[in-house]
Formats: sequence, structure tokens, C-alpha cells
Amino acid sequence: MAKAKPRVSNISQAVKAYGGPQKFADAFNLSGNDLESWTKCGVPRAHHLGLYVGLQRRGYEPMAKLFGLKSWLECPGV
Repeated sequence: MAKAKPRVSNISQAVKAYGGPQKFADAFNLSGNDLESWTKCGVPRAHHLGLYVGLQRRGYEPMAKLFGLKSWLECPGV
């Protein structure tokens, strides 16, 4: 049986999955207070796909809550 992937449902967990604030900032070309803005306001739409794929490639399961959704059924096109 396959081992369950660790779930990521908030920015703090995503930053940890990427190896810390600096590596996360480098991956998404963030500077200044951008990471703080992500924490307060959520993931910008332009970065949804990159964050989703990046977490999956690192062996994590991104949760809908990370992107401001209650469930994946709220995702347009589902």
C-alpha cells in the first residue's frame, strides 16, 4: 500500500515543504514583504498552478484550503 503524502493546507506548511522562507521566495521570485502578503491575503492566482505542481513534485498533497477554497469542487471547471 502506498504511503499517504503529507498534506499542505496553509502557507507556513508550503514554505516548510520548500525548505524554508528563502528557498520559497527564490522559487516564486518574491521580495520584501511578498511572503507576508501571501500569508495574509492568500496565494495570488498567478501562482496557483506553480505552487500546486511544486508541492506535488516535492511529495506533498496540496489541499483546497491553501488556495482559498473549501473543497476542490469549488474549483472552476470541476
